[in-house]
Amino acid sequence: MLDPTAFLPSLSAVPPVPTPPFCGSVAPKGGSVLSAILADLNWELLAVLVAVSAVVAYVGDVVGMRIGKKRISLFGLRPRHTSSVVTALTGVLITLATLMVVSAASETVRTALLGMKFVQRQVTDLTGQLQQNRQDLESLEFRLFQSQEELQKKARALGEVEKRLIQEGAALREAKDRLEEAQSHTKDLEDRRALLEVQLADLQSQKTNLSRSVAKLQGEAKALREGLQQVREGRIAVLAGELLSQLPVEPKERTPRRSLDLLLDRASQGLAARLAKSPEQVSVALDEEERAKALALLSGTADRRVLRLIARSNAVLGETVYGQVQSFRSVVVVKEGEVLAAREVPSGTSPEEAEQILHVLLREVNQKVVRRGVLPDPLRGTVGNLSATEFYDGVERIAESRTSLTVSVLAQKDIYTEGPVAVRIVTKAP
Repeated sequence: MLDPTAFLPSLSAVPPVPTPPFCGSVAPKGGSVLSAILADLNWELLAVLVAVSAVVAYVGDVVGMRIGKKRISLFGLRPRHTSSVVTALTGVLITLATLMVVSAASETVRTALLGMKFVQRQVTDLTGQLQQNRQDLESLEFRLFQSQEELQKKARALGEVEKRLIQEGAALREAKDRLEEAQSHTKDLEDRRALLEVQLADLQSQKTNLSRSVAKLQGEAKALREGLQQVREGRIAVLAGELLSQLPVEPKERTPRRSLDLLLDRASQGLAARLAKSPEQVSVALDEEERAKALALLSGTADRRVLRLIARSNAVLGETVYGQVQSFRSVVVVKEGEVLAAREVPSGTSPEEAEQILHVLLREVNQKVVRRGVLPDPLRGTVGNLSATEFYDGVERIAESRTSLTVSVLAQKDIYTEGPVAVRIVTKAP
């Protein structure tokens, strides 16, 4: 806001105007102007002037009388004229003395005597400046009135602006509150969106896994249908999980690559013999990943191992059979001659009962050696084979015995983890 007094000139910038004599006197209430003037006179100075004039006049008169009595003549003048000259000089001296005394006693008189013209010029200039300042003051007063009117207009406009500002401030606070509420709602929506995105990603992952599972199940179903069809047509050569071959490997004889090749050769020869084909017509192989895994298994241990080659999937005649290698630690599980199962058989046992008894004993042997660590056949769960001749020979001995017998199943030799379990049937009287 503008200050109206800023347009007014400083009063200290206006030079002082000399005041004429007696202008500063103020007549008291009820008094006359003459009494005021008389009160302002310098009576001491007047008294000094009168005294000096009287002394100078007296001295001049005395000198004139003496000159007249002595009839002194100056410059060839008559005494009477000389007395007149002395009287005139005395008046001059009186005037000079008066001026000197007054000048010595009053600075104003000195100024009037010595710088009257300068003072007059200064008074004239100051009077002009005063008039100009008065005009400027009037102009400034006019401008001040105009500024005050503009200021009032601007004040009214400012009041309206302040009212609008207050209204807009209230609207702004309301909008800010709505914005904060919207931001809070937006944050909640973003949180829900993030949660939904996580749930969507989870559902998509589940969908992908489900699609893979469905595809896998469809593939397995297709493979099963094809396998079933092939079984019906009699063209299945190898079943998934079937034991193709196994190979015990001694630590001193261990050469990983040679052991794998030998394992594959045994599988090819076994399949060729079973299918009545030549070994060149049967293909058994390992993929690169399975071969690297098998080599790592063989290179990482230093004890006796047994390698097993298991079919990964069903294979028909003419297809390459892909297998996977399993490696197990091979140790002696059963010592040679160890009794694996035994049972008392009464006399008069029929051949059918004898067969049943031997089957039970052989199942016990199978379960016992499996629990002790012998690896069974993956499909059939058996650990060995007993020739039909020896089996029925034992049945005949039991059926023909006239006394009770102890039937035992003994290990023919040391049995390792990989098997097979070779046994013999021994019958003895109690």
